[in-house]
Amino acid sequence: MAMNWQERMDNILLKQWGERNMLDIKLGMNHLEIDYFIKIGGSLLSNIEGCKELSATLALAGAHKRIVLFPGGGAIDNYIESYNDKFQLSRSIFHQTTMLAMDQTALLFSNYQVAIVPVDNLIHCKEVLDKGQVPILMPSRLVFGLDPFRYTSRCTSDSMTLYFAKILEVENVVIMKSIDGIMTDENKLIPLLSPAQLKELDQNCVDEVFPLLCERVGKTPIIIINGLKGDVVKQLLLNGEIVCGTTIQSM
Repeated sequence: MAMNWQERMDNILLKQWGERNMLDIKLGMNHLEIDYFIKIGGSLLSNIEGCKELSATLALAGAHKRIVLFPGGGAIDNYIESYNDKFQLSRSIFHQTTMLAMDQTALLFSNYQVAIVPVDNLIHCKEVLDKGQVPILMPSRLVFGLDPFRYTSRCTSDSMTLYFAKILEVENVVIMKSIDGIMTDENKLIPLLSPAQLKELDQNCVDEVFPLLCERVGKTPIIIINGLKGDVVKQLLLNGEIVCGTTIQSM
């Protein structure tokens, strides 16, 4: 039996978008289908050669996988916090300036690769992904619009990454820092933790809100690695292997 026009269109869309997106399209929904939602720690920016290698790997992986980057605040954020210690800013001004610092990190990191494109909304984000490029969010516009975070320093960009990972229904969360992951008191790397175990751990790798948000992302793996270790990054993004790092996942 010959297919009608609607069936032919459905088959074309199914080949182009896949089963998950087909369901979203029929229900009037968009889905970004993000393979890796990656937090770029602001501390990485001080290592220019490291950022060159990292950005090149991200651009290479982004041609085959759907990768979205989320920035930290870095040195600009640290300056704002030290300024606040000397001259007390209002909570609103402190919040706004630290969020805008994350936008600056996004812009600075995007300068390393043409394929890394700064975006401030999800429509542009999807357009960049569909071109096989890597969007890096400038999150202030989204955060100011949604207003989901208290105006304090308790919830850092690490926790904000998890908040947006939950909204965007990503497959994997990667937190890239300038350290290998979460350590024991004896300075040994912990390869695997549950959110409940992380709550009980005395550590300074992530903020106090982070373990609570880990529970909310469900079964999504959260992988903390050293973004300046090129081989570790390549093994994860190109081969799907975690050779060094901490994975946090509900068990």
